[in-house]
Amino acid sequence: MSNLQTPEDVQKLRTALHAKAKKEPEFRFYILYDKIYRTDVLTHAYRCCKANKGAAGVDEMRFEDIEAYGEERWLGELAERLKRKEYQPEAVRRVWIPKPDGKMRPLGIPTIKDRVVQTAATIVLEPIFEADLQPEQYGYREQKGAHDAVNAVRHLLSTGHQHIIDADLSGYFDSLPHPELMKCVARRVSDKRVLHLIKMWLDVPVEEEDEHGNRKLLFSRKFGILPIANPATKEAFEFGAAFPRGKNGMNCHSVSIDFPILPAPINAALFQDRGKRAYKLVWNRQDDARGSKTEADKFWVPI
Repeated sequence: MSNLQTPEDVQKLRTALHAKAKKEPEFRFYILYDKIYRTDVLTHAYRCCKANKGAAGVDEMRFEDIEAYGEERWLGELAERLKRKEYQPEAVRRVWIPKPDGKMRPLGIPTIKDRVVQTAATIVLEPIFEADLQPEQYGYREQKGAHDAVNAVRHLLSTGHQHIIDADLSGYFDSLPHPELMKCVARRVSDKRVLHLIKMWLDVPVEEEDEHGNRKLLFSRKFGILPIANPATKEAFEFGAAFPRGKNGMNCHSVSIDFPILPAPINAALFQDRGKRAYKLVWNRQDDARGSKTEADKFWVPI
């Protein structure tokens, strides 16, 4: 979301949801859908999307078009469609933008209508999943960012940790497992209308133009769900469960889908049965004087 100040009533809602989730870790929220089309929530979501600007989606509607139509009127009609359960997401427009290394990266552009509803859903869902996140997770969180993670890593280096492994889950959102994601959401949300919304966003097709300017529909796991996937998948990593904070010297700090690990020697037996996860042995880059690995230089990471 943008840096716009959250309206007082919306903030009260988010605070109440977070407090409930924090107090009752096993509670499943069963009435959330009506919060998404609340006038103040939907209006704040629209303003956040407008502040972020962005290109038009497949319907070619721009914010200027909505202004000319009447923003209050447009939002009222959108709220009514949600209330009547007549809302249907449209395809996500895909464009390709250059990366610093010269390669091209796909960018998904939902319609403004879909961006607003997704943002409204994020406003409601985010504080629930936020309550379950570990302090070491910094990506896509309010009042936290990459610089905080870097400072935490710098502090750990000053306390005796000597090695950093910068890990990246390559193409994670390209292969986002839908059933597992829905299970993560359903662990906290039992409102079937909200779950249905998310499922529709997961299944939305992608539209792109070929070299002749002809539009074609494709299906991709990557686009349309990112604002919702962030809080759910961050919680799903459960780094704190895999590597208890401060125990055995292992510290893991998550920034988006990238996470540096600061290892210390670990007894693999401590983790062999933990959550039925698979682990692999990783060596650091330092060799002893004979050029061979030493017992103190190995540690285990999940695979």
